[in-house]
Amino acid sequence: LASITDAIEKSKVIFNRQPDSSEEFALACSQETWHRATKILFDHASSIWEKLTVAIRPPVISAGPEGSVDLYWRSDPYGLLLNVPAAPKQPATYFGDDATNPDSNRTSGKLDRAKPIDVGILMWLAHTAEQ
Repeated sequence: LASITDAIEKSKVIFNRQPDSSEEFALACSQETWHRATKILFDHASSIWEKLTVAIRPPVISAGPEGSVDLYWRSDPYGLLLNVPAAPKQPATYFGDDATNPDSNRTSGKLDRAKPIDVGILMWLAHTAEQ
């Protein structure tokens, strides 16, 4: 899972970032929100590794709107966006689609905070396995 831990380490720049006045759309998040998002990422990547011995590709980890954190995977034709909101009691949400069949092959929902691993996310992430 080295590529996942590397992506997590490199993404630390997104929290507590002071907006630059020249950046119109500069986004930032708190360390707490970043930690929740990267824990979800690592837990899911570890689960896929343990169950299937498959390593997923690391997502783009970025600050999202309103202090949230976005995790975005693209592995043509599949895409998955997972958004972890700044409010700790709000559930993370996700949307995934298949560009070749977006009307019928898509997924969306909310992560249940009581269950650390979401089977639907695991199945979608399996599409992003490193080759």
